[in-house]
Amino acid sequence: MKVQKGLFTTFAIMVSLYAVKAQDGFSGIIAAGEKDANTLMRAYIAPAMEGLVYAANGGWATTAKTHKKLGFDVTLAVNAAMVPSGKEVFRISGLQFENDISGMPDVTPTVAGDTQPAEVSIRLRDSGETATFTMPEGIGDDIPLHAMPAPVIQVGMGLIKNTDLMVRFVPKVGWNDVRANQFGMGIKHDLIQYFGALEKLPLHVSLLAAFSSMKVDYDIEEGEAYDGTGQRAEFKLGTYTIQGLASLDFPFISVFGSLGYSGGTSRLNVLGTYEVDYQVAGVFSRTQTFTDPIGLKYGVGSMRAGIGARLNLAFFKLFAEYAMQEYNMITAGIAFSFR
Repeated sequence: MKVQKGLFTTFAIMVSLYAVKAQDGFSGIIAAGEKDANTLMRAYIAPAMEGLVYAANGGWATTAKTHKKLGFDVTLAVNAAMVPSGKEVFRISGLQFENDISGMPDVTPTVAGDTQPAEVSIRLRDSGETATFTMPEGIGDDIPLHAMPAPVIQVGMGLIKNTDLMVRFVPKVGWNDVRANQFGMGIKHDLIQYFGALEKLPLHVSLLAAFSSMKVDYDIEEGEAYDGTGQRAEFKLGTYTIQGLASLDFPFISVFGSLGYSGGTSRLNVLGTYEVDYQVAGVFSRTQTFTDPIGLKYGVGSMRAGIGARLNLAFFKLFAEYAMQEYNMITAGIAFSFR
Protein backbone atom coordinates (compact mmCIF):
# COMPACT_ATOMS: atom_id res chain seq x y z
CA MET A 1 0.00 0.00 0.00
CA LYS A 2 2.88 2.40 0.76
CA VAL A 3 4.31 1.76 -2.71
CA GLN A 4 0.91 2.42 -4.30
CA LYS A 5 0.45 5.69 -2.42
CA GLY A 6 4.00 6.78 -3.13
CA LEU A 7 3.73 6.29 -6.89
CA PHE A 8 0.23 7.69 -7.23
CA THR A 9 1.18 10.75 -5.17
CA THR A 10 3.49 11.71 -8.06
CA PHE A 11 0.34 12.48 -10.04
CA ALA A 12 -1.01 14.56 -7.16
CA ILE A 13 2.28 16.46 -7.10
CA MET A 14 1.92 17.27 -10.80
CA VAL A 15 -1.62 18.53 -10.29
CA SER A 16 -0.34 20.62 -7.39
CA LEU A 17 2.31 22.07 -9.71
CA TYR A 18 -0.37 22.98 -12.27
CA ALA A 19 -2.40 24.58 -9.52
CA VAL A 20 0.44 26.59 -7.96
CA LYS A 21 1.52 27.96 -11.34
CA ALA A 22 -2.04 28.71 -12.45
CA GLN A 23 -3.74 29.74 -9.20
CA ASP A 24 -3.72 33.50 -9.85
CA GLY A 25 -4.76 32.80 -13.43
CA PHE A 26 -7.66 30.56 -12.40
CA SER A 27 -9.06 33.41 -10.37
CA GLY A 28 -7.95 36.18 -12.72
CA ILE A 29 -9.66 34.60 -15.70
CA ILE A 30 -12.95 34.78 -13.80
CA ALA A 31 -12.92 38.56 -14.30
CA ALA A 32 -13.78 37.92 -17.97
CA GLY A 33 -17.32 36.97 -16.95
CA GLU A 34 -18.75 33.46 -16.82
CA LYS A 35 -18.91 32.63 -20.54
CA ASP A 36 -15.65 34.31 -21.56
CA ALA A 37 -13.83 32.91 -18.52
CA ASN A 38 -14.80 29.41 -19.66
CA THR A 39 -13.59 30.24 -23.19
CA LEU A 40 -10.17 31.34 -21.92
CA MET A 41 -9.83 28.50 -19.46
CA ARG A 42 -10.82 25.92 -22.09
CA ALA A 43 -7.99 27.08 -24.35
CA TYR A 44 -5.42 27.31 -21.56
CA ILE A 45 -6.01 23.97 -19.82
CA ALA A 46 -6.82 21.86 -22.92
CA PRO A 47 -3.43 20.05 -23.23
CA ALA A 48 -3.65 18.79 -19.65
CA MET A 49 -7.30 17.79 -19.91
CA GLU A 50 -6.76 15.96 -23.21
CA GLY A 51 -3.29 14.61 -22.56
CA LEU A 52 -4.24 13.06 -19.23
CA VAL A 53 -7.02 11.06 -20.92
CA TYR A 54 -4.45 9.42 -23.16
CA ALA A 55 -1.88 9.04 -20.38
CA ALA A 56 -4.37 7.35 -18.04
CA ASN A 57 -5.27 4.92 -20.84
CA GLY A 58 -1.75 3.53 -21.27
CA GLY A 59 0.25 0.67 -19.82
CA TRP A 60 -2.51 -1.93 -19.64
CA ALA A 61 -0.47 -4.77 -21.19
CA THR A 62 3.16 -5.63 -21.96
CA THR A 63 2.40 -8.96 -23.62
CA ALA A 64 -0.52 -10.61 -25.37
CA LYS A 65 0.12 -13.76 -23.36
CA THR A 66 -2.29 -14.45 -20.49
CA HIS A 67 -1.58 -15.96 -17.08
CA LYS A 68 -2.33 -19.48 -16.05
CA LYS A 69 -5.29 -19.77 -13.72
CA LEU A 70 -4.61 -17.76 -10.53
CA GLY A 71 -1.29 -16.55 -11.87
CA PHE A 72 -0.80 -12.84 -11.23
CA ASP A 73 1.37 -9.80 -11.76
CA VAL A 74 1.93 -6.41 -10.14
CA THR A 75 2.87 -3.53 -12.46
CA LEU A 76 4.33 -0.13 -11.57
CA ALA A 77 4.86 2.30 -14.44
CA VAL A 78 4.51 5.85 -15.71
CA ASN A 79 2.82 6.97 -18.93
CA ALA A 80 3.89 10.28 -20.47
CA ALA A 81 1.54 11.68 -23.16
CA MET A 82 3.50 14.26 -25.18
CA VAL A 83 1.67 17.49 -26.00
CA PRO A 84 1.82 18.40 -29.72
CA SER A 85 3.87 21.57 -30.23
CA GLY A 86 0.87 23.34 -31.78
CA LYS A 87 -0.97 23.03 -28.44
CA GLU A 88 1.69 24.72 -26.31
CA VAL A 89 0.33 28.21 -27.07
CA PHE A 90 -2.91 29.80 -28.25
CA ARG A 91 -3.91 33.14 -29.76
CA ILE A 92 -6.36 35.18 -27.68
CA SER A 93 -7.72 36.99 -30.74
CA GLY A 94 -8.60 33.61 -32.24
CA LEU A 95 -11.25 32.98 -29.57
CA GLN A 96 -14.88 34.09 -29.64
CA PHE A 97 -15.87 36.38 -26.72
CA GLU A 98 -19.03 38.12 -25.56
CA ASN A 99 -17.05 41.08 -24.15
CA ASP A 100 -14.12 43.12 -25.45
CA ILE A 101 -11.02 41.11 -24.53
CA SER A 102 -7.48 41.53 -25.82
CA GLY A 103 -4.06 40.31 -24.82
CA MET A 104 -0.58 41.83 -24.88
CA PRO A 105 1.02 39.89 -26.44
CA ASP A 106 -1.76 38.15 -28.34
CA VAL A 107 -0.12 34.72 -28.05
CA THR A 108 -0.04 33.18 -24.56
CA PRO A 109 1.04 29.75 -23.30
CA THR A 110 -1.29 26.90 -22.54
CA VAL A 111 -0.62 24.88 -19.39
CA ALA A 112 1.98 22.91 -21.40
CA GLY A 113 3.80 25.98 -22.73
CA ASP A 114 6.78 27.96 -21.45
CA THR A 115 6.49 31.41 -23.07
CA GLN A 116 5.66 34.68 -21.33
CA PRO A 117 1.95 34.85 -20.40
CA ALA A 118 -0.18 37.68 -21.80
CA GLU A 119 -1.58 40.66 -19.92
CA VAL A 120 -5.32 40.60 -20.63
CA SER A 121 -7.60 43.65 -20.73
CA ILE A 122 -11.37 43.26 -20.34
CA ARG A 123 -14.20 45.66 -21.04
CA LEU A 124 -17.72 44.43 -20.25
CA ARG A 125 -19.93 45.53 -23.13
CA ASP A 126 -23.15 45.88 -21.12
CA SER A 127 -21.71 48.18 -18.43
CA GLY A 128 -18.38 49.54 -19.64
CA GLU A 129 -16.61 48.14 -16.57
CA THR A 130 -12.96 47.21 -17.05
CA ALA A 131 -10.43 44.88 -15.44
CA THR A 132 -6.99 43.49 -16.17
CA PHE A 133 -5.17 40.30 -15.18
CA THR A 134 -2.21 38.16 -16.19
CA MET A 135 -2.86 34.79 -17.82
CA PRO A 136 -1.39 31.84 -15.89
CA GLU A 137 2.04 30.55 -16.75
CA GLY A 138 2.64 27.22 -18.42
CA ILE A 139 4.67 24.44 -16.83
CA GLY A 140 6.52 23.33 -19.97
CA ASP A 141 9.90 24.03 -18.38
CA ASP A 142 9.04 21.85 -15.39
CA ILE A 143 7.99 18.61 -17.12
CA PRO A 144 10.17 16.41 -19.37
CA LEU A 145 9.17 16.30 -23.05
CA HIS A 146 6.26 18.69 -22.33
CA ALA A 147 4.35 15.52 -21.48
CA MET A 148 1.31 14.92 -19.29
CA PRO A 149 2.23 12.10 -16.84
CA ALA A 150 0.03 9.49 -15.23
CA PRO A 151 1.15 6.59 -13.03
CA VAL A 152 0.14 2.96 -13.47
CA ILE A 153 -0.43 0.83 -10.39
CA GLN A 154 -2.02 -2.40 -11.58
CA VAL A 155 -2.66 -5.96 -10.48
CA GLY A 156 -3.52 -8.66 -13.02
CA MET A 157 -4.77 -12.20 -12.37
CA GLY A 158 -5.46 -15.19 -14.58
CA LEU A 159 -9.04 -16.45 -14.55
CA ILE A 160 -10.70 -19.18 -16.60
CA LYS A 161 -10.37 -19.77 -20.36
CA ASN A 162 -7.07 -17.89 -20.77
CA THR A 163 -8.55 -14.61 -19.57
CA ASP A 164 -6.81 -12.04 -17.36
CA LEU A 165 -8.58 -9.55 -15.11
CA MET A 166 -6.62 -6.33 -14.48
CA VAL A 167 -7.46 -3.84 -11.73
CA ARG A 168 -6.17 -0.36 -10.95
CA PHE A 169 -7.13 0.99 -7.55
CA VAL A 170 -5.70 3.70 -5.33
CA PRO A 171 -7.61 5.03 -2.32
CA LYS A 172 -7.74 8.77 -1.81
CA VAL A 173 -4.23 10.09 -1.16
CA GLY A 174 -3.06 13.67 -0.73
CA TRP A 175 -0.19 16.04 -1.31
CA ASN A 176 -0.47 19.48 0.31
CA ASP A 177 -3.88 20.77 -0.84
CA VAL A 178 -4.37 18.06 -3.51
CA ARG A 179 -6.33 14.84 -3.00
CA ALA A 180 -6.68 12.13 -5.64
CA ASN A 181 -8.03 8.62 -6.14
CA GLN A 182 -8.29 6.17 -9.05
CA PHE A 183 -10.10 3.01 -10.13
CA GLY A 184 -9.85 1.02 -13.34
CA MET A 185 -10.58 -2.45 -14.71
CA GLY A 186 -9.57 -4.34 -17.83
CA ILE A 187 -9.96 -7.79 -19.42
CA LYS A 188 -7.48 -9.51 -21.72
CA HIS A 189 -8.59 -12.65 -23.56
CA ASP A 190 -6.28 -14.97 -25.48
CA LEU A 191 -7.34 -15.62 -29.09
CA ILE A 192 -4.56 -17.95 -30.22
CA GLN A 193 -6.14 -20.79 -28.17
CA TYR A 194 -8.78 -21.13 -30.88
CA PHE A 195 -6.20 -21.98 -33.56
CA GLY A 196 -5.01 -25.39 -32.41
CA ALA A 197 -1.37 -26.02 -33.36
CA LEU A 198 -0.51 -22.31 -33.22
CA GLU A 199 -0.58 -22.56 -29.42
CA LYS A 200 2.88 -24.15 -29.55
CA LEU A 201 4.44 -21.07 -31.17
CA PRO A 202 5.94 -18.15 -29.17
CA LEU A 203 3.31 -15.95 -30.89
CA HIS A 204 0.38 -14.79 -28.77
CA VAL A 205 -2.64 -12.77 -29.87
CA SER A 206 -5.30 -11.36 -27.57
CA LEU A 207 -8.05 -8.79 -27.25
CA LEU A 208 -8.00 -6.17 -24.49
CA ALA A 209 -10.78 -3.87 -23.24
CA ALA A 210 -10.38 -1.52 -20.28
CA PHE A 211 -11.74 1.57 -18.55
CA SER A 212 -10.60 3.78 -15.68
CA SER A 213 -11.71 6.79 -13.65
CA MET A 214 -9.85 9.34 -11.59
CA LYS A 215 -10.79 12.28 -9.37
CA VAL A 216 -8.55 15.07 -8.11
CA ASP A 217 -9.56 17.92 -5.77
CA TYR A 218 -7.45 21.02 -5.19
CA ASP A 219 -8.17 23.57 -2.48
CA ILE A 220 -7.42 27.04 -3.81
CA GLU A 221 -5.96 29.29 -1.14
CA GLU A 222 -8.87 31.60 -0.42
CA GLY A 223 -8.11 35.27 -0.85
CA GLU A 224 -4.90 34.63 -2.80
CA ALA A 225 -6.28 36.40 -5.87
CA TYR A 226 -9.88 37.26 -5.01
CA ASP A 227 -11.87 37.23 -1.80
CA GLY A 228 -14.55 34.57 -1.53
CA THR A 229 -15.44 31.28 0.10
CA GLY A 230 -15.17 27.57 -0.70
CA GLN A 231 -12.66 28.13 -3.50
CA ARG A 232 -11.49 24.83 -5.00
CA ALA A 233 -10.90 23.09 -8.31
CA GLU A 234 -12.30 19.64 -9.12
CA PHE A 235 -10.92 17.39 -11.86
CA LYS A 236 -12.63 14.19 -13.06
CA LEU A 237 -11.39 11.75 -15.66
CA GLY A 238 -13.00 8.76 -17.39
CA THR A 239 -11.17 6.69 -20.02
CA TYR A 240 -11.72 3.60 -22.17
CA THR A 241 -9.69 1.62 -24.66
CA ILE A 242 -10.04 -1.47 -26.82
CA GLN A 243 -6.97 -3.01 -28.42
CA GLY A 244 -5.80 -6.00 -30.35
CA LEU A 245 -2.48 -7.28 -28.94
CA ALA A 246 0.24 -9.47 -30.43
CA SER A 247 3.52 -10.54 -28.88
CA LEU A 248 6.49 -12.82 -29.42
CA ASP A 249 7.42 -14.17 -26.01
CA PHE A 250 10.82 -15.75 -25.49
CA PRO A 251 12.47 -16.77 -22.20
CA PHE A 252 14.46 -13.55 -21.77
CA ILE A 253 12.65 -11.02 -23.94
CA SER A 254 9.17 -10.25 -25.26
CA VAL A 255 8.33 -7.97 -28.17
CA PHE A 256 4.76 -6.71 -28.27
CA GLY A 257 2.53 -4.49 -30.37
CA SER A 258 -1.00 -3.14 -30.18
CA LEU A 259 -3.59 -1.57 -32.45
CA GLY A 260 -6.86 -0.11 -31.26
CA TYR A 261 -8.70 2.96 -30.03
CA SER A 262 -8.17 5.16 -26.98
CA GLY A 263 -10.57 7.81 -25.71
CA GLY A 264 -12.43 9.33 -22.82
CA THR A 265 -13.70 12.48 -21.15
CA SER A 266 -12.32 14.90 -18.59
CA ARG A 267 -14.03 17.61 -16.55
CA LEU A 268 -12.78 20.67 -14.70
CA ASN A 269 -14.93 22.67 -12.30
CA VAL A 270 -13.73 25.76 -10.43
CA LEU A 271 -16.06 26.03 -7.46
CA GLY A 272 -16.80 28.54 -4.71
CA THR A 273 -17.44 32.28 -4.70
CA TYR A 274 -15.07 34.89 -6.16
CA GLU A 275 -15.40 38.65 -5.57
CA VAL A 276 -14.06 40.59 -8.56
CA ASP A 277 -13.44 44.36 -8.52
CA TYR A 278 -14.14 46.24 -11.77
CA GLN A 279 -13.25 49.84 -12.61
CA VAL A 280 -16.17 51.99 -13.82
CA ALA A 281 -15.06 54.76 -16.22
CA GLY A 282 -11.75 54.76 -14.34
CA VAL A 283 -13.39 56.63 -11.45
CA PHE A 284 -14.64 54.08 -8.91
CA SER A 285 -14.81 50.33 -8.54
CA ARG A 286 -17.67 47.90 -8.19
CA THR A 287 -17.47 44.36 -6.80
CA GLN A 288 -19.24 41.49 -8.55
CA THR A 289 -19.47 38.00 -7.05
CA PHE A 290 -19.22 34.88 -9.23
CA THR A 291 -20.33 31.47 -7.93
CA ASP A 292 -18.92 28.22 -9.37
CA PRO A 293 -17.69 30.21 -12.38
CA ILE A 294 -15.96 27.56 -14.49
CA GLY A 295 -17.26 24.23 -15.73
CA LEU A 296 -15.50 22.52 -18.63
CA LYS A 297 -15.84 19.14 -20.30
CA TYR A 298 -13.50 17.63 -22.90
CA GLY A 299 -14.03 14.56 -25.03
CA VAL A 300 -11.13 13.08 -27.00
CA GLY A 301 -10.30 9.89 -28.86
CA SER A 302 -8.00 8.58 -31.56
CA MET A 303 -6.67 5.42 -33.13
CA ARG A 304 -3.70 4.01 -31.28
CA ALA A 305 -0.73 1.90 -32.45
CA GLY A 306 1.98 0.85 -30.03
CA ILE A 307 5.20 -1.14 -30.04
CA GLY A 308 7.34 -2.17 -27.10
CA ALA A 309 9.73 -4.64 -25.54
CA ARG A 310 9.97 -6.38 -22.17
CA LEU A 311 13.02 -7.90 -20.53
CA ASN A 312 12.14 -11.08 -18.62
CA LEU A 313 14.36 -11.86 -15.64
CA ALA A 314 12.52 -14.74 -13.95
CA PHE A 315 9.55 -13.12 -12.19
CA PHE A 316 10.99 -9.59 -12.62
CA LYS A 317 10.06 -7.67 -15.79
CA LEU A 318 11.41 -4.40 -17.17
CA PHE A 319 9.52 -2.85 -20.09
CA ALA A 320 9.03 0.19 -22.32
CA GLU A 321 6.50 1.09 -25.03
CA TYR A 322 5.95 3.87 -27.56
CA ALA A 323 2.38 4.54 -28.72
CA MET A 324 1.36 6.68 -31.68
CA GLN A 325 -1.94 8.54 -31.23
CA GLU A 326 -3.17 12.14 -31.01
CA TYR A 327 -0.83 12.64 -28.03
CA ASN A 328 2.06 10.24 -28.67
CA MET A 329 3.05 8.42 -25.50
CA ILE A 330 6.02 6.76 -23.82
CA THR A 331 5.45 4.13 -21.13
CA ALA A 332 8.16 2.66 -18.93
CA GLY A 333 8.05 0.54 -15.81
CA ILE A 334 8.60 -2.71 -13.96
CA ALA A 335 6.43 -5.70 -13.19
CA PHE A 336 6.53 -8.75 -10.95
CA SER A 337 4.83 -11.66 -12.67
CA PHE A 338 4.15 -15.20 -11.44
CA ARG A 339 2.77 -18.13 -13.53
